[in-house]
Amino acid sequence: MGSPGVLARGTLAMFKFDEAQTLATINVPVLVMCGASDIATKPVASDRMKAELPYSERVTLKPGGHMALMEQNEQFAEAVSRFSADCSLRNSHLN
Repeated sequence: MGSPGVLARGTLAMFKFDEAQTLATINVPVLVMCGASDIATKPVASDRMKAELPYSERVTLKPGGHMALMEQNEQFAEAVSRFSADCSLRNSHLN
């Protein structure tokens, strides 16, 4: 796993990392997923991403924590399939 010092520096760097200004420049559809009870990446962070991304949809996996994509893999797969189908449908109307 690495030395405790490297892990600590990496963890501290995550607190300072901010790419919020980049979100508005992403011009492709984005599916923002979160676990309803995620304590590491709070759902409010997903709300902020959704607000900043021009073409986005937010899905909350319930119940689900930080590993909601694995905990609720069927919900996850259904949400990705639905989002992909919606994107394909929108794209076909543009052509």
